[in-house]
Amino acid sequence: FPSHDNGGDGLANSITGSPVSYAGGGGGARYASPTGGGDGGSGGGGKGGSETVSPQAAVDGSVNTGGGGGGNRTPSAGGGAGRSGIVVVLQPAGTFAPGVWSLQCQYNYKKQGTWTPSAPFDVDYLVVAGGGGAGATDGDNGGAGGGRAG
Repeated sequence: FPSHDNGGDGLANSITGSPVSYAGGGGGARYASPTGGGDGGSGGGGKGGSETVSPQAAVDGSVNTGGGGGGNRTPSAGGGAGRSGIVVVLQPAGTFAPGVWSLQCQYNYKKQGTWTPSAPFDVDYLVVAGGGGAGATDGDNGGAGGGRAG
């Protein structure tokens, strides 16, 4: 019977002020393992399930990490669900005009020639897509969410 491995580790990012791992892969299913399936990767991956005398269910990935769900051996139980990703935008230090302008206001100011675009500035960002769920019946590892930072 096939046994699948631990999920792949995600990547750490410190945009929130402390290092947090995102987009961990889900662990694969294992047959007749008293310890359950493969561990989920750091970054929210769910643990894989196991078909034993006392079956262990697959675990879902972690919310807001893009973690993949763990695989499962038992068709009736299904694999773990992949979970949502996250978007973080870090505004640079400085003084900015307060308030929110509607698109109509911006258009009217631009048309009148009175809209003054601000100087270009950089922002730090992190985008992590949601993770994939894993399959059941010899369930392979769950897919992790993709990511981009800048």
